[in-house]
Amino acid sequence: MSSSSNSWIARMSAECAVGDTSQTCRRSVAAMSDSVLFVGTYEIPDGGADAFYAQVAAMNEVVRELEPRIVFMGHYVNEDETEGTSLHLHPDAESFDFHMATATKAIRTGTQTVRVKSIEFYGKPSNAVVEQLSAAFDVRVKTWADGFSRIDWS
Repeated sequence: MSSSSNSWIARMSAECAVGDTSQTCRRSVAAMSDSVLFVGTYEIPDGGADAFYAQVAAMNEVVRELEPRIVFMGHYVNEDETEGTSLHLHPDAESFDFHMATATKAIRTGTQTVRVKSIEFYGKPSNAVVEQLSAAFDVRVKTWADGFSRIDWS
């Protein structure tokens, strides 16, 4: 294993001790509480799995190239390929707002290949995004309560 890999593992596995109020630990928890996790669940029509796979591949390409702040983007399907789920982890609401502005064309194309069943946000997305998406979809928002992260948010 390379030293850069070891360094990455050390950063990822570093955990603040209970009661640790150091600046590093406070910054990590604050950054986590600002993060926005998007969970979109979609019904894939009969025979539509190939279109879903093509769409998420196109979305990934756009996001990978134009959205350097996004932390994670993943897409999943159930065994019979009738339901898909997309997860995006953004460091803050501004990153998700930027995603909505940057990936608009890919998002529109995607919503033409599936039926959006639900959209859930974990964290605090902007009011504008919630209002925009709520006009067309079932949107739920759950705000930060508590937790920890092994992600180095610095």
